[in-house]
Amino acid sequence: MFDFLRETGSYLMVNAYPFFAYELNSDVISLDYALFRENPGVVDPNNSVRYFSLFDAQIDA
Repeated sequence: MFDFLRETGSYLMVNAYPFFAYELNSDVISLDYALFRENPGVVDPNNSVRYFSLFDAQIDA
């Protein structure tokens, strides 16, 4: 992947916000939810949507 980015002059973007959210709330956010592993999901109380990853929940917010 890095060779491709170098050859095309492209950039690599990393979204660190899920990490920060997990780090600050690890007592209520499961590691599986933060790392895209299989988990029961979390239901958003405002819209009743079930999210299976912290990244998806943050992007949808």
